[in-house]
Amino acid sequence: IQLSFDALPDDFDFEDIATSGINLAGAVGDFERYNCRTLIRRTGAAGKAEAQQAEEKKEEEETAPSLLTATEQQTLVGPGVYSSLSDIGAVRAQFREIAEFKGGVIALDFLTDGYEKDSEILGFSFTGDVKKAFYVPIGENGVSREDAKALFDEYFATGRLRLVNHNVKYDLKCFWNLGSDVSEILFDTQIAAWMVDSNANVYGLDDLASRYLNHTMIRLEDLLDGGEGVRDLNLSMATRWAGGNADIAFRLYRVFERRLHEKGLYDAWRKYELPLIRVLAAMEREGIYMSLERMEQMKEKTDERLEELTNGIYREAGHEFNINSTQQLSRVLFEERNLPASKKTQKGYSTDTATLEGLRSTGDPIIGMVLEYRVLSKLKSTYIETLPLLRDGNGRIHTTFLQTGTATGRLSSRNPNLQNIPVRTDEGRLIRSAFTASEGCVFLSADYSQIELVVLAHMTGDPGLMHAFNTGEDVHRYTASQIFGKSVDEITAGERRAAKTINFGIMYGMSAFRLAGELGVSRSAAADFISRYFERYQGVKEFVEKVNRSAEENGFVRTQGGHVREVLGINSSNKVEKAGAERVAVNTVIQGSAAEIMKMAMIAIYDEIRARGLRTRMLLQVHDELIFEVPEAEREEMRALVKEKMEGVVTLSVPLKASIEEGVCWGDIH
Repeated sequence: IQLSFDALPDDFDFEDIATSGINLAGAVGDFERYNCRTLIRRTGAAGKAEAQQAEEKKEEEETAPSLLTATEQQTLVGPGVYSSLSDIGAVRAQFREIAEFKGGVIALDFLTDGYEKDSEILGFSFTGDVKKAFYVPIGENGVSREDAKALFDEYFATGRLRLVNHNVKYDLKCFWNLGSDVSEILFDTQIAAWMVDSNANVYGLDDLASRYLNHTMIRLEDLLDGGEGVRDLNLSMATRWAGGNADIAFRLYRVFERRLHEKGLYDAWRKYELPLIRVLAAMEREGIYMSLERMEQMKEKTDERLEELTNGIYREAGHEFNINSTQQLSRVLFEERNLPASKKTQKGYSTDTATLEGLRSTGDPIIGMVLEYRVLSKLKSTYIETLPLLRDGNGRIHTTFLQTGTATGRLSSRNPNLQNIPVRTDEGRLIRSAFTASEGCVFLSADYSQIELVVLAHMTGDPGLMHAFNTGEDVHRYTASQIFGKSVDEITAGERRAAKTINFGIMYGMSAFRLAGELGVSRSAAADFISRYFERYQGVKEFVEKVNRSAEENGFVRTQGGHVREVLGINSSNKVEKAGAERVAVNTVIQGSAAEIMKMAMIAIYDEIRARGLRTRMLLQVHDELIFEVPEAEREEMRALVKEKMEGVVTLSVPLKASIEEGVCWGDIH
């Protein structure tokens, strides 16, 4: 570990980061739990672990983990028997038996040739019991799409069968692809696994089968043995693989349903997570239009500016070099130009963004050019060159929203990550300007104002924070007046920015050292800010202490809506680890509770749009903001509807406000 001694906290103890006492062998179990194969290899236990897995795979009956009850050990663990059905009458008979004699709960999993919006459906597997399942091919040598649709309409659209599976969101889009629908989604094992253990990070079906059932699933690559994809599966292979997916999903449903009840999570599951599946599936299916022409124009301008910057950097340096090379840039800055170096890495002096930002004050013109070059280079590779490749035949981009992507409960986005486009920068605005509303429509943006601070005020009951929100005061300006001892009218823009940093930083346990770096002040001044903040906001201080005490006593924290997160390291004797755990505890309670409010609002708005038969579509969720594509004729109705639902979805002790904006492109907003 490379450390700058001047930057060390006063209470820093090198014993806290000593590695000599680490028991690597003892960590193998945890590494296996989180699928950290590289770390297992580094401990030297890989060979033993792999040999043990091979031995377990050969066993006909696998030993159930201790978390299963005795009955579950007998019924949920062991090999399954999977059969194929190609006659629609035989499939209907099985559906009828599940609906009438087995409780009407069915695990159904689609087999497709990919994960894109228009992937072809090759078949589906299903089961209403453990250790057996059926696979039904669609198309040649199987049932027709028309027969499958009619069967689904008869049993799923009417609610005669209730759907469970792993990643139900994808299956729901497959039902829509066939022209059918699902009346009742009962369970999603992927989301349930995340709720039970939101720190796990890995929620694949095979991972959960291994962890919760001690079962090794058949891998597609093993079946194919060099084949190119799902289409290479013969009927026997497809039956084994797809049948296993449905069977294991049904077994895990039996496990997680009990676990949700045991951990007091079932109400949150039914209220927030389950209804959200349909909302997100609809958003993903809809997508958002991206103008190829605008993106090409942007690429032209970006390339021109990058060439200007490259030539300018070469001029200043006096020679050409690889600007993207840390070592070459370091040599130019710190050896040739003698700029003050800071932290050193194994490859030389650091040239990270924070270091370069700190060198702006030297007045060296090369610094600003390098920083701009980096921003534009990343923008080009991440968005300008990549996004056009992801457009569908209608020019729309379909991101995937993850309910299991964060431990706090906030939604995340991937393939592509549209939440990560910079919001407040000119460059980010340029990218967002390429996303345009359809003809005859506008984008409507609804943004929760300071929602996490609103939640903090509500949960702490702090008189100062509540006063700011209840009177409509600018909370950052109000905080600045409290810290700097001035009237609200006397607060400068710089003091407000400092107060904003403090408001959000203190909420999540920001240290004086970190705050000093953020504000560019001395550590003693930062410590004084923190002290004055807690003097003025005693309720916040008491709340933070209460959350941390609860985490120490219980080992977990719970959001206002009931989500649970285990707080690892909260009782650690390592001061650094414990401080990090305390930040996690408070962050989870505040951010998780705010995320629940957003989910409730999304569900309420989606349901109301459907109930009114409106053509408006919800397209994106970006942190505290929702983006809708609204026909001109529905603009006023939607402005009122969205504001009413977002502000009234919960009752807090302080007002929950949503700001509404419109624009023909995403870049026009904010």
